[in-house]
Formats: sequence, structure tokens, C-alpha cells
Amino acid sequence: MPTIKIDLLKDKSDNKLLELAEESRAAFLVTGNFSDFTIPKYKNTHILSPRDFWDFVVSLSD
Repeated sequence: MPTIKIDLLKDKSDNKLLELAEESRAAFLVTGNFSDFTIPKYKNTHILSPRDFWDFVVSLSD
């Protein structure tokens, strides 16, 4: 359980995902929920759609 509390997103229940991302030092948070996740990045975590994440992973193999 994260020890960090964040109150940034419109949908308050989604803040827990940012809390987990920060606590775990996640490089990416992959979501299709762009109505609530309107920011492209939170601290060191990039917020990407599944498609954008896939494109990023594929680009690594080029």
C-alpha cells in the first residue's frame, strides 16, 4: 500500500494509480482512461495509451 497521498486527478479514485506509480518508481502508467488522466507525465512516470506504449516497445527493436 502506498504511503504517498496524491490529490491531482478529477476522478479521486484514480489518484491511487499515481500514488502506486510514484511509490514503485514506475517509468510508465498505461491507461486508456484519458478523460481522467489528462497529463502526459507525472514526475518520472510517463502516462501512455496502450497503443503509444506498444509503439514505444516496438521502436526499441528497430
